[in-house]
Amino acid sequence: MKQEVRMLSASGLLGYGFPEKSLKRGLERGLDMVGVDGGSSDPGPHYLGAGKCVNSRTAMKRDMALLLRAAIAHRIPMIIGTCGGAGGEPHLQACVDLAREIAREDDLHFKRDQLLISRIDTFLDTVREQVAFKTSGFNVRAAARAAARRRHSAVTPPTSAATS
Repeated sequence: MKQEVRMLSASGLLGYGFPEKSLKRGLERGLDMVGVDGGSSDPGPHYLGAGKCVNSRTAMKRDMALLLRAAIAHRIPMIIGTCGGAGGEPHLQACVDLAREIAREDDLHFKRDQLLISRIDTFLDTVREQVAFKTSGFNVRAAARAAARRRHSAVTPPTSAATS
């Protein structure tokens, strides 16, 4: 069993931006997954209650597109935790819609468990299950599959962009 898991978190919040060069350098190191935290408690409870994303749709799409293209090119999973700035259902749906839009526009093909976009409660439950199930390590693909069984967490690509 692999003793090391290499992960890259692009930034602290989807839409804050990151240098493309940093992503490229990380990928050169043989990553097992890429991800980004999608939320923060810094802005306070307003965004969660209002159902609005913290960052602009344009900024989130830019970050997500770069990460999704990289994940697909390197055949590794991509995870966005507590999406949209607050991690509620409207934020989850906004990020899922963006992912599908990017897949359609760029004709991207990925498996259902390759992209996990999570609400905060779903992601934490998945991590707890994985840690309890396998104390020797965190299996990213298994976590994505487990989360996919929960309320819209894994993105099903558009039919034209799906592979089996």
